Amino acid sequence: MAEFKGYRAGRRISAAQLAAGLADHIDDLLRYLNLRGEIVGDNLYCKNPARLDRHVGSFNIRVKGPSPFEGGKRGVWHDFATDEGGDALDLIGYATGCDFRCSCDIAKQILGWGDGENLPPLPQIKTRPKEEHANIEPEENRWARAVFLSSVKDVLDTPVDLYLRGRGIDLRRFRLKDKPYLPGSIRFNPAVAVGDGRTAPAMVCPRITCKGTYTGLHLTFLKQDGDRWVKNKELYGNGKKMVGRAPGSVIGIWKGATGDSLPNAAGEILIAEGIETALSVAVENQDKRVIASTSVGNMTNIVLPDAVKRVVLCVDYDGERAPSARAYNAAAKLFRDQGREVLAALPPLKDDGERFDDFNDALADSIQTAKGGCDAPF
Repeated sequence: MAEFKGYRAGRRISAAQLAAGLADHIDDLLRYLNLRGEIVGDNLYCKNPARLDRHVGSFNIRVKGPSPFEGGKRGVWHDFATDEGGDALDLIGYATGCDFRCSCDIAKQILGWGDGENLPPLPQIKTRPKEEHANIEPEENRWARAVFLSSVKDVLDTPVDLYLRGRGIDLRRFRLKDKPYLPGSIRFNPAVAVGDGRTAPAMVCPRITCKGTYTGLHLTFLKQDGDRWVKNKELYGNGKKMVGRAPGSVIGIWKGATGDSLPNAAGEILIAEGIETALSVAVENQDKRVIASTSVGNMTNIVLPDAVKRVVLCVDYDGERAPSARAYNAAAKLFRDQGREVLAALPPLKDDGERFDDFNDALADSIQTAKGGCDAPF
C-alpha cells in the first residue's frame, strides 16, 4: 500500500479525504442528491440520476459496511448498464453534472467542513496506486476467464445468432478477405451462473484494453419469448452485466480490412457505445475497424494506439439530452487534443424526416446505414 499522493497533512482537504468523509456520511449525501430506492443487502438500488432510467436495477450505491479506505466499498457506486462508477465524491459530479471544483464545494457543504475552519481530524488516506485500480479481483478474473473459454465460438444458429437476427444483424454477412468470418468477440454460453444456483444463457464478449490486455466480460443474458430470443431483463434490470471494473476497456467488434489486432490498429477507428450498435455499423462498413465502448461515459477513458489518426464517434441519437451530449463532446475534445481528426456519425433519417435513435434501429428497420459512417466534424 502506498500513501495517496493527494494527502495533505495540513488544513488543505484532498479529494480522497472528501470521499472518505462522504462515505462516513452516506445518508446525508443521499438526502442532498435526493436519491431514493430499495436497499438490498448492503446496496441501495435507485434510478440513475444522470440519464433517462425507466427501471430500478442496474444503478446501485454501497450504503453499508466499511469505506474503501478501510478495505470496503461504502460510498462506491456503479451502473451495470453503462459500466460507469466511482466513489462518493464522483457521485456528486455524476448526479449533478457539475465539475470537480464544484463537487468538492458541495462535499464540504454536506460535511460542514468549510475551507479549513473548525475541521475535525482528517483521515490520512492510503490507497493502492492508480494503475492497480484497473485490475479486477483474482477470483472474479478466474471466473470470467472460465466462462469465456467455455463459451461457444461458432454462434451461428445459437440463441445469440437468433437474438442478433431479431435485432436486424445477420452475422453471415461478415467477410474478411473475401471469406466468411465471424466476429471473434461474440460467443455463446448456455449456462452462466446468476446466483442462487441458477444459470441463464448469455452472449459473452471479452473486454480488453487497446493494448490487448484482457480485463473482464460483458454479458447479455437472453431468454426465449415465443419464437424470438430477447434480452432477459428479469436479470440485472436491463439484461446486461459487466464483470471487471477497468476504465478504458472496450470490445473489439470488427478488425476492418487489414485484420490486424487492436494494438496494431492504425488510420481510422469507429467507436460506438453498445455491442448491437457497433455490430450494425460494422456489418455495413466492413472495411472499417469498429469497437464498442459499452458506455458513452467510458469513451474518455479509452487510450487508443498512437497510429490511430482519425476517430469516428457513432452517436446514439437521443435528441439533445444533456448527459449524453456532454459525454460525446468530452470524448471528441479528448481525441482532438491528442492530435486526431474527430468526426461524428449520426443515425440516418426515417422516411418521415425524424432520425433513428441509433444505427441498430436503422438496420433493424431494413434501412441501410451510410457507407463510411461520417456525417460531419465533431
